[in-house]
Amino acid sequence: MPYSPDVSVSIIKSIDSVPHILKLVAESTGVGFVCIAHVTPDSWTVCAIHDEVDFGLTVGGKLDVTYTLCNSVRAMDKEIVIEHADEDPLYADHPVPKMFNFQSYFSFPLHDEQGRFFGTLCGLDKKALALNNDKVLSLLSSFSALITRQIEYAAAFSEAKYQWQHHKEAVQLREQNIAILGHDLRTPLSTISVGLDVIENITNEPQTAKVVKMMRASAFRIERLISDVMDFAHTRASQGVIVQRRKTDELGDKLSHVVAELSNNYPAATITGDIVINDVIYCDPDRLSQLLSNLLINALIHGEDGRPVTVSAQAKKSMLCIQVANYGPTIPAEAIDRLFQPFWRQEAGRESEGLGLGLYIASEISKAHDAKLFVSSESSHTVFSFHMPVLPASDH
Repeated sequence: MPYSPDVSVSIIKSIDSVPHILKLVAESTGVGFVCIAHVTPDSWTVCAIHDEVDFGLTVGGKLDVTYTLCNSVRAMDKEIVIEHADEDPLYADHPVPKMFNFQSYFSFPLHDEQGRFFGTLCGLDKKALALNNDKVLSLLSSFSALITRQIEYAAAFSEAKYQWQHHKEAVQLREQNIAILGHDLRTPLSTISVGLDVIENITNEPQTAKVVKMMRASAFRIERLISDVMDFAHTRASQGVIVQRRKTDELGDKLSHVVAELSNNYPAATITGDIVINDVIYCDPDRLSQLLSNLLINALIHGEDGRPVTVSAQAKKSMLCIQVANYGPTIPAEAIDRLFQPFWRQEAGRESEGLGLGLYIASEISKAHDAKLFVSSESSHTVFSFHMPVLPASDH
């Protein structure tokens, strides 16, 4: 769709070189008035102007297009050049030169990025000037081609800017909606958890206890899905995962709690833990607990039934190392390269209970800690490893 006059004016305004080009055209040809006009079948609008003769137009000014020679340029998509209107066989009796009181005139077509007619580079003067010669025509053709290219670049930039702004607004709206959804889901989920606590306290009936345990596991999975989606929204809004790093000695206890919690939620699985962290660690302990939880859940889901999943976390030689290992099908090299992409799953794997965001969010938590998270898989044994300095470099 062709540009509207207002958009066309803004496109030309965005081209810094236009005022200099118009001044060069005026100096090179001798005309006192030069402008870039946006021309359609219904309108003629000034987009940029160089006026030394007080023609009376300003940027955004309009003329009746039917009383302009630019309309003929649009219809023919070909330039018009007049050296002396009173002596020109085609324009001596034409009403336009008399209406605007000019003798010399030129108008060259300009096009947009799609090759559509955009408007004209036109100029005029009250005195007759030698315009219809190879030197001047070549000069005007070159300036017209230059302006056309600038219009193409400016229009493409304007479109990219619009698309980016549209994308930014869509991302912000999506994040707001996800935040609202997360809050709205967590409120009834909290009520369900409290209700399960009450039921556990008022009955010891085995069947009821079994149902409560299943419901608690489902509530845990829902809470994890909500957290994953909200974290994903943050990362897609170019904010990354939010971490609050501090010096803490409670990381070991928090990681042990993750192992205990998941052992309770996956009673059929065997999880062996070796967590020995006595040092003060500079980190966000809640986020590293989330990282371990995501890695461990991934191992529990994709590990071989009946084989243990091992967890180790140690601080040695100023480095924190967290590892999660499981037995199961060896992960192909091409799949390893994609493990930390959002929503990606191995086609050959068993059906997942999540959205495919756990490993991606774990990698984002690692990046936010300036750490390294990598995976090795061979001989049916897969190990995820997280390595991070215990303290920031400034403290060493």
